[in-house]
Amino acid sequence: MLDEGILLAPHARVFNHRIDMSSFTTFLIGYLIFIIGLTIAAYLLHVQTQWIVVGAIMLVGIGILTATQRTKPRDPQH
Repeated sequence: MLDEGILLAPHARVFNHRIDMSSFTTFLIGYLIFIIGLTIAAYLLHVQTQWIVVGAIMLVGIGILTATQRTKPRDPQH
């Protein structure tokens, strides 16, 4: 028996390569784009760099918490 993930020939090519992204990954990518936009806006408004860094770190933490909360599997109701 062979696993689907094993490449049988070293010279074989994959033509229909598709990457499936989880909703967690999609949410985090969107949130990171949002953070980058806010960081650029704060820089253009001449906010001190230390506060931009603090805000970005806090937003990354909030993003991870929110993404985890939204994408965790629901407990079955009995």
